[in-house]
Amino acid sequence: MVLREGVGLALIGVILGMAASFWLSRLITSLLYGVNGSDPEILIGAALVLVVGALLACALPALVASKVDPAIALRRE
Repeated sequence: MVLREGVGLALIGVILGMAASFWLSRLITSLLYGVNGSDPEILIGAALVLVVGALLACALPALVASKVDPAIALRRE
């Protein structure tokens, strides 16, 4: 559940960010030297790095939380 929600939010952010980058690339094309503003390899690579980072950021706490006994966790609350 934690992974699904975390990665789902990351995917929404990546999709919105890619749409904004396509729109904004027209505005900053003159500032870029030797790089196309909508270079697909760069955009896909950045999106993959962000999604993998979000997956790791969600997976590590979920893994730690899965090792805790539910009865002990409920007693502490």
